[in-house]
Amino acid sequence: MKHKMILLFVTMIFVLACAGCGQAAGDNKSQSGTGGAPAYGNNGFQTENGENPSNADKLFEISNLSGTVYEFTETGCTISPTKKGGEGEAIQDAPGYEDTFVSVVYDPGCTFLIAHVDIQTATATYKTATVENVKKQTSLIICGEYDENDVLHASRIFLYRTEGM
Repeated sequence: MKHKMILLFVTMIFVLACAGCGQAAGDNKSQSGTGGAPAYGNNGFQTENGENPSNADKLFEISNLSGTVYEFTETGCTISPTKKGGEGEAIQDAPGYEDTFVSVVYDPGCTFLIAHVDIQTATATYKTATVENVKKQTSLIICGEYDENDVLHASRIFLYRTEGM
């Protein structure tokens, strides 16, 4: 149990560090322009050559949201988003201390992939996943569109996992 907690802590630190490298502070407006829900990246789904991003930085760049699952159903989930701290660092609320949430709805045809990222090289590899793989405290990277109510309609979800410890 102690090793699992340490692994979870190290994983979250890495996710937070990677998420903090993307955009400048203050760039977290939703795609709808209404503000509120954080958005990351350019709303893309793949790199220019049609493949999944080759590394963690590019994966975060194409996403609209990253964070951990707070609640989930077969049609969507509630995410505790990764937040921007001072000097660009990423901050994730500890379980039980979440104070901000984003609703995510899975669009028809939403794809789920497990993104395995090597901590030492930041290289990403992918494996097919399903909605059943989304559980509480799962780290997600999400691509999609925000609606006028700041609900993210997901078209692609990456379950973020680290390797190489």
